Amino acid sequence: MDESLYKTILLVMLFLFFLVRSLFMRWSGLGDSSYVKRLRENLLVALNWTGMVFLPLIYVFSTWLDRFSLGFPSFLRFFGVFLYLAALVLMFWSHRSLGGNWSMVLRLHRNHSLITSGPYRFIRHPMYLAFYLIVFAQLLVSSNWVVGFYGVSAWSLLYFIRIPSEEKMLKEKFGDEYNKYKEKTGRILPHL
Repeated sequence: MDESLYKTILLVMLFLFFLVRSLFMRWSGLGDSSYVKRLRENLLVALNWTGMVFLPLIYVFSTWLDRFSLGFPSFLRFFGVFLYLAALVLMFWSHRSLGGNWSMVLRLHRNHSLITSGPYRFIRHPMYLAFYLIVFAQLLVSSNWVVGFYGVSAWSLLYFIRIPSEEKMLKEKFGDEYNKYKEKTGRILPHL
């Protein structure tokens, strides 16, 4: 198939990502009571925006990255579309469940509560799972190792640096309630 079809599909997927994300952006930054490591968080977010948005847009609007094609077959690239849509559903569900507790950076709001409903009944970090699915889906749809490698690497870096700090912060805030919740749920995959 023509590469322009996949570029168009990826552009539509990015639009849907921004649509879902923008519905919940208004809660970000309201009444924060603690904000962990501002510089580190800003750098991690910038690296991920580069991998999840900037490089995919370079792939869509130019031919600069075309030489890094992996040549995936169409069925695998369309599986990436399905994966991306599933990730958007999980992202929307996670955002909706978090409500005003959500923030793009690591912080607790004044009236922060421990959310254990929605996807949080099964896993502690469903939004992170959604983002892993998104960067992997972008790899499949673009069939481009620069887009894929950078996206997966940047997201993994954020995940492995942020998760210990986030879980420590939640444990300090919610104590035994968080410990009990942690025993019943997996980090990004449910306990079997």
